[in-house]
Amino acid sequence: AALPVIRAAVLRHWGEATSQGASDDGVAFDDRLALFGAESLSPREAEIIQLILRGHSSPTAAEVMGISAGTAKVHRRHAYAKLGIGSQAELFALATGFLSAQET
Repeated sequence: AALPVIRAAVLRHWGEATSQGASDDGVAFDDRLALFGAESLSPREAEIIQLILRGHSSPTAAEVMGISAGTAKVHRRHAYAKLGIGSQAELFALATGFLSAQET
């Protein structure tokens, strides 16, 4: 649910975005978002974070990933620890900062 708001804010910050959501260098928003946390997170942790940033809760992300809700929560907790955050609000703030920095 929050992804459209974050996307709009980042695209507005970037300024010259195409109607497809790409910046001047042609890299789409979703491609930039996929890079978030790539250096520090395991593939499963990155997947859960991507789903959370796209508006999923831990239980619905677990369904999408085909894992138990408890396993999804563990992946989420580990990802938060690696990113140095403690809440979903901090995750969104960190992702927004990352996306904004990708343009510079």
